[in-house]
Amino acid sequence: MPLKLFFVEFSKGYHVGWRKASMLVDHTTVLRALASVAYMVDDQFLANEIVGGKLAASSLLPSIASVDGQCYRLLTVFPTLPSLVKLSKLGVSWATLPAVREILVFSRECVEGGGVPIIVGGGDDFIEISCRGKSLRLKVVERIVCMDGDDCRLLGKPRLPLFEKIEEYHNRIDRVTGSADLFRLEGWKANTPLWVCFEGSSEALSHIEPLLKILGELGLGAYRSRGWGAFKVVEGIEPCDVDVKVLDRNSGWEIGYNFLLGSMLPGEPRDWLDENHSFAPPTIISGIAGPVFEEYRLPLIKALGVGGLVYARRKPRASIVWIRTSVPGQKAWIVFNPLVVNSVGS
Repeated sequence: MPLKLFFVEFSKGYHVGWRKASMLVDHTTVLRALASVAYMVDDQFLANEIVGGKLAASSLLPSIASVDGQCYRLLTVFPTLPSLVKLSKLGVSWATLPAVREILVFSRECVEGGGVPIIVGGGDDFIEISCRGKSLRLKVVERIVCMDGDDCRLLGKPRLPLFEKIEEYHNRIDRVTGSADLFRLEGWKANTPLWVCFEGSSEALSHIEPLLKILGELGLGAYRSRGWGAFKVVEGIEPCDVDVKVLDRNSGWEIGYNFLLGSMLPGEPRDWLDENHSFAPPTIISGIAGPVFEEYRLPLIKALGVGGLVYARRKPRASIVWIRTSVPGQKAWIVFNPLVVNSVGS
């Protein structure tokens, strides 16, 4: 299906997440926020596409300028794999899309041969994955895993850290006593443009840009009245061809290994997920949601997190969770329909 990619840049910080601020803005939040704007401007078509599971999206992920400054590299979370070493000790958190695809192909061949891919070692400039006597050795440049050759050579020098936790202090005055009450806001700030990619029909994709710009003006997440969550759609920069090729050729669910660019429920059809050969960080959605005048309690939802390497026995469908609110006859929802990178091809 057609793809549409955007770069966004937050003007301040953002506080987005379930119960606590999350560094990565998951695709579930992106789709819910877009649908909210669609309802606001009476774009029923796009709202129906989202709720109907016909529009997939990635999370908001970091990008960095290429070494020649001509394009931007698309980064993602380093895939979750069994490991004999702590990745935190290696300083590895991110990977390029070509490197992710190479890991997918290696893992698929490993599992089909009866093995288990395991990270067995690494250093300042490499990381090694092993399986049944075979190994995949990838380079590490500026803490980013990449493939030797053009993939690594194109990487520019990122402004580290790519994300940083931020705090902002405010004071409110008690109207009765006049006493001061200092309080703190916490969130995240991205030091680089973030990329988000959508997959759907050509008509649906044509509706996204104007709504994304409206969302940027309104803001995303909490503390919007204090300037948090506002962003702009960055124009005039292009993704690098090496990354676009991976998205063009390998986006969408396939039988075998798929890499999650957003969280996913085990979902439908039943037993689509081969849990014995899947490696994904758990993510939990719970707590209170909705506006202050109409809050509702979320059910406990356990999902497969961004960066998961999941083995699909069959292609899953988008999952939608309907949630009761305090308003009779009114329900809220969360759609799980992540963009994925598959392992098809050699």
